[in-house]
This record gives sequence, C-alpha cells and structure tokens, in this order.
Amino acid sequence: MTRAADTRNRIQRAAVDLFEAHGYAVTSVAEVAERSGVSEMTVYRHFATKAALAIDDPFDPRIVAAVAAQPKRLPPIVRVMDALTLAVRELDEPDDELGSRRARIVAATPELIGPIAENNLTTQQLIAEQLVADGAPQVESAVAAAAVLGAITAALIQSANDGVSLQVAIQRALDTLRAAS
Repeated sequence: MTRAADTRNRIQRAAVDLFEAHGYAVTSVAEVAERSGVSEMTVYRHFATKAALAIDDPFDPRIVAAVAAQPKRLPPIVRVMDALTLAVRELDEPDDELGSRRARIVAATPELIGPIAENNLTTQQLIAEQLVADGAPQVESAVAAAAVLGAITAALIQSANDGVSLQVAIQRALDTLRAAS
C-alpha cells in the first residue's frame, strides 16, 4: 500500500470509529484529523467533504476494469452483474469489514442518502461509459449500470443492521437481479 493510500485508509477508519461512537452529525472533521494524526487540510486533501469520509471507496476503477474484462457478447446487465460478482470476491477482509461498517453508518444517517446517490451516479456513469465504449447501446448501458447499483445500494442499506458482510449484501442484490432476469 502506498503512503497516500495508507493515510487515506487511516483517516477513513478514524472517521468510521468516531461516527460509530458519537454519530455522524456530531463528529467534526477536526476530530477525525486529530484521531488519525493528520491535519484537517490532509483530511480534505483525501476526502472532499465530511460525507465522503463515510461513502467514498476506491472500488470504481476495479469495477470498471471488471466490466471491461467481461465478454462483450453478453447483455450489458449481465456484464455488470458478473463484473461486480468478481470485484466483490476480490475484496479482502479489512475492506469488507470497513465497507460493512460504512453501510451501517449510511443506513442510520438520513443526510447521507443524497451523497450516496451522487456517488452512485458517478459510478453508474463510469460503468455505462465502459459498456458503450465496448459497443453496447447507450440506453441499455445506462439502465444496466443504474439497475445493478440501485439494487446493491438497497441491499447494503437493508442488510446494514443485520450484521451482514458487504460481500453477502452485494451477493444478495445480484442474486435477486439474476432471479428476475
């Protein structure tokens, strides 16, 4: 892990610890900085907003690469589901544990629903762009990306308080989509 990635991880873990202990609303960025041993400026260099501390993840490049690696002959929604299945299997235990904790914070914090939707929109656009670049129709690509990410978000929020891992919640969402198709 690079020094920057290590710092980012340390900041996000400190934020999650504080959000769990005291709540998202009352935890300040200054407290996160102090807990993680960095300046507030450093926190903002890695996370543009306080909400980003709870919702940002480094998985978009992995997801897009996994979509690109899927056979182009498959329907866009199948490519996205298969890509996410592979990407989730590659999560290591610390990433899965932190992701599960972040999902619980989001589920308990209504003011994070808007930022999560914005974050998902960015991921949806990246996935759709990859599908279109590979020759899939634009509408099918956009719908496939939105459907899969919407299902995953719903499953994460619903599963957050069940103590279900990030991997299990995502797999539940994908299984539900596969059963419907």
